Amino acid sequence: MAGLEPNPNLKRDSYPNASSALEPTRADSPGRDGAGWQLPDCRLRFELIELALVASGAVPGALLRWQLVERLGPQIGAISGANLLVNLVGCGLLGLLSGPVPHRTPLMLALGIGFCGSLTTFSGWILDLTSLQQRGQSLGALVLLLASLGLGLLAALGGRALSRRLFRVR
Repeated sequence: MAGLEPNPNLKRDSYPNASSALEPTRADSPGRDGAGWQLPDCRLRFELIELALVASGAVPGALLRWQLVERLGPQIGAISGANLLVNLVGCGLLGLLSGPVPHRTPLMLALGIGFCGSLTTFSGWILDLTSLQQRGQSLGALVLLLASLGLGLLAALGGRALSRRLFRVR
């Protein structure tokens, strides 16, 4: 299944407590390599760590999106406007994470994939566009489309510029 393969770029030192993932065992035990290390358990632990990082960001991201859209929608008069604002926040955060951030792998899993993946939704944006179109608001749909793309790009570029300024590589 796509996306469930082990990360080939994952290093043992990517996570603070990952050093205990490789535990010495008896070399003659089933499923062991000749060096006495339990390789399947190591890979499983890394995958579980990755899963936990993504999940730790996904739940707060989804809850924040729900609450922001519920509270902002009535204030600004449109759910699609609230979705746009939430998506722009996510674009800015992803831009920030795409820069030279220290400890990037765990942060990208928790905040990038988990939090921003739940906070921003392509399907919600497309649903807003189709709803506007079906209500005969073609101009509103076009404005939302162009604003989402243009402002989203600017938010991501701004986040990346901020990242470079905050975490200068010397």
